[in-house]
Amino acid sequence: MIHRMLQKAMERKRKIQMIYMNADHQFTQRWVYVLAVDQQYVRCYCLLRKGIRSFQFEQILSVSEMGHKSAVSINPNYRKKVKWINHVKQYP
Repeated sequence: MIHRMLQKAMERKRKIQMIYMNADHQFTQRWVYVLAVDQQYVRCYCLLRKGIRSFQFEQILSVSEMGHKSAVSINPNYRKKVKWINHVKQYP
């Protein structure tokens, strides 16, 4: 579902909000314009960094289209990732 939503945002040239887990397992919120989508990566213009960035598709936790609160898609692996992160944080 996220993949389809990213494709539509790219086709319509719409700004989307993306919740993303970076390599350090920190959650970031980005406002982006989608430039390209494939099976592993999403290439976007990031308004926060003011440049083109690539995001791993599996690290995207949710996306929502600007102005469409009902249009939210959540990555089905989200709960697994959060559970794993909480498990790892228990150990020094």
